[in-house]
Amino acid sequence: SWVALPPDGSTSLHDGGGWPVDSYTPKDWASSVKSDQDIGSGGLLILPVGISAKYPHLGVQPGKDGKIRLLNLADLSGKGGPGNLGGELQSYSFSKMGNMRSQGAVWTNPKDGKAWVFITGHGGVAGFQIAVDSAGKPSLSLKWTLLNSWTTSAFVANGVLYAANGGGEHTTDLKTHQVQAIDPTTGKVAWTGSIGEHHWSSPIMANGVLYMIDGNSGGFGTGTSGHLIAWSL
Repeated sequence: SWVALPPDGSTSLHDGGGWPVDSYTPKDWASSVKSDQDIGSGGLLILPVGISAKYPHLGVQPGKDGKIRLLNLADLSGKGGPGNLGGELQSYSFSKMGNMRSQGAVWTNPKDGKAWVFITGHGGVAGFQIAVDSAGKPSLSLKWTLLNSWTTSAFVANGVLYAANGGGEHTTDLKTHQVQAIDPTTGKVAWTGSIGEHHWSSPIMANGVLYMIDGNSGGFGTGTSGHLIAWSL
């Protein structure tokens, strides 16, 4: 579940327990729990305010169950309170991406002001735009996919999308391990940097320098071997 708290962090009391102001729990939560297909590890991507006048506060939530949910953050359950099931604005089944349990990224294209969401998972990385119909209802619109193996968390810097593939617990079975610089509007790879086997590690950028760790430093195996790699123009 995802829960929403008031700005002061308080809860309301019911039957001796504290309740949040709202919550979201998928209707099939029982089967998800039983099969270890929780939705929490995919993170919550908060979109810019006002994309939809009808639903100005939106969030995108990818899950281990192969589904991406578009949520109304102002009314998660659609019923104005916690303890309810369902309520998502959209549930997008994405079997090509498979198990989604790393953090995606949100970006607004400065050329046209359109919001993008980038989702990573076992299949690779994909780019979505947020579409709004004539009735004001928002939805996820898939624009491109880059299906080149398990991809860890992504980020956008200076108009470039960065993500590392070849990760996860099956990294030893994968032939390619690299950091990728991707055009966020087309999914075209502009540059790659070779890395070694890695588990949950993801690239970061600071002061124009791109960093990535691999080997044991990247959460794969045990010990102290591995590398911290840096690239710059």
